[in-house]
Amino acid sequence: MTNATKIDLQAPASLLTKRLEQYVQRRVALALGGFHDRVRKVVVRFSYPVPQTGEHRTRCEIEVSLRPLTVRAEDVDADHYLAADKAANRLQRAISRALAHERAWPVSPPTPGLPTVGAGSLTKTPPRTRRTRTPPR
Repeated sequence: MTNATKIDLQAPASLLTKRLEQYVQRRVALALGGFHDRVRKVVVRFSYPVPQTGEHRTRCEIEVSLRPLTVRAEDVDADHYLAADKAANRLQRAISRALAHERAWPVSPPTPGLPTVGAGSLTKTPPRTRRTRTPPR
């Protein structure tokens, strides 16, 4: 996606205002930072969870579909702007963790005998030797 990331904002009609929509757009764009090229879809959902203490709270859930994974973050707060802000902060950390984990995945070893790229030129990898166990005496 481009820097003008399209965000699908889902919220109750009583909560959704133009000001909240602009705030969420700006905050999520900041959280995505340099990951815009990998973003497929962004969904932000606001809802009212069932109150357990009689306190009115708002849940903000942000789901980002990256290539090839999906990252979710959510937060619950009395103020819907603060809930969006905290969820965006969590999203930023979750994306960083997910991409760091992706970079740490082991790469399969090169196939013996096929050319591989190394030090700026094509080199040929030597064939692997097979180790065998000697039987116990």
